[in-house]
Amino acid sequence: MSGNTAPNGKEAFSVKYPNEDEPSTLASLGHNLFGENGADGLVNVTKAVSDLVLAGAIGTAIGPLADNGGPTRTHLPVAGSPAINAGDNSLIPNGVTTDQRGYGPRIVGGTVDIGAVEVGAAPIASPTAQTIGLYAPTNSGFYLRTSNSGGAANLAYRFGPANAGWTPIAGDWDGDGDATVGLYNPAASAFYLKNSHAGGAADLGFNFGPGKAGWKPLVGDWDGNGIATVGLYNPANSTFYLKNTHGGGAADLKYAFGPANSGWTPIVGDWNGDGIATVGLYNPAASAFYLKNSHAGGVADLAYRFGPANAGWQPLTGDWDGDGDATVGLYNPTTGTFYLKNSHAGGAADLAYRFGPANAGWQPLVGDWNGPAL
Repeated sequence: MSGNTAPNGKEAFSVKYPNEDEPSTLASLGHNLFGENGADGLVNVTKAVSDLVLAGAIGTAIGPLADNGGPTRTHLPVAGSPAINAGDNSLIPNGVTTDQRGYGPRIVGGTVDIGAVEVGAAPIASPTAQTIGLYAPTNSGFYLRTSNSGGAANLAYRFGPANAGWTPIAGDWDGDGDATVGLYNPAASAFYLKNSHAGGAADLGFNFGPGKAGWKPLVGDWDGNGIATVGLYNPANSTFYLKNTHGGGAADLKYAFGPANSGWTPIVGDWNGDGIATVGLYNPAASAFYLKNSHAGGVADLAYRFGPANAGWQPLTGDWDGDGDATVGLYNPTTGTFYLKNSHAGGAADLAYRFGPANAGWQPLVGDWNGPAL
């Protein structure tokens, strides 16, 4: 709050409305930049310890109102501005990942900047559709398509040991916008993650959760920071254990959802497009999906049936149309056919195609393999 021109209390003047002659004290909540030339310009306003007063002219803090990108004009902090890295990260609303312009990330340099513009943030690429892939356990080969259609794999490589009983997973492990693959070793409850579409050693490897426990691996951006991390599902008590970082230790999120020992399959997706992945369950006996929009137990926020019951088809989730929210799908291993929905409803599939060999024991994957586009 700097550079205004009122004759008295030019930055802020607190009075009681409608009696403007009666003063009223306003208390700042902190992490504001006030005034210029050493004067805070405040009347009847109490500053917080974390508030700053600009020592020089307004031009030493921000540039003029200009088109700095985004839908509205903004003031861009100049080099050396005291507004840079002077905000409070805890005041950023949950799920907000960009500045006013829509540039991201919202935090550059460890601490958010004061004001509407984050110095160093860049335009956010528009989401593109997630597509499918297959994992062949006999050679630990990954075969990935970059469009929702049949045909040859656009990416093919081997990673990890063959015939090891490991589970394939996929996620954007480094936040660069494209998904890559990983493997989960249930015997040791160990995760091995790749940041590129290539074989060789894992870029990340860690243990999380108990080995040989029959728990199922999960992947999602649980906190909305743009980076996918892992989780586990314990079918014995239908409890989810989710990590917000790449490492072992205690779960950052833990809650029960759905019936225990039911044979239901855990699934993950950003069902409402808020940037945060949450969980769901698939009941194969009814081919029914039960989805949560928050990290909590209780009743499902979305529930519907899609596809044939008791058919041995495998559930999938992904943003098939690139609109920012994930919906469900099914994979028929008998024919190698994918059936994908673009809405949270039953009925016919919006997309249906074959990819890969039928009856081969290959396992389906989902990811944005080639990243978003600006």
